[in-house]
Amino acid sequence: DDDYDYSIVTESLVIKLIGPKELLNDITASDLNANVYLINGETEPIVFPRDVEITFKSKSHNTVWAVTGQKVNIRKTPKTGSSSQTSNRNS
Repeated sequence: DDDYDYSIVTESLVIKLIGPKELLNDITASDLNANVYLINGETEPIVFPRDVEITFKSKSHNTVWAVTGQKVNIRKTPKTGSSSQTSNRNS
């Protein structure tokens, strides 16, 4: 939604890596991406939880899996001067 800004509130995640030990020893946080999908998100400006998909930046880690059972909290706020913010004030 173009009338809102989204920011991640969660500061850290516990991630479990599964794969060959020789590869696991060399993996750092900078090798990972955390993807959060906002499709079908909340409709009100609030903080809400979303699932996280962990992927690797490099194809060289194709025998390693990264998983987390945690969710991240996303803050949805109206953009300054947006039409939805103006209409909310008039209600």
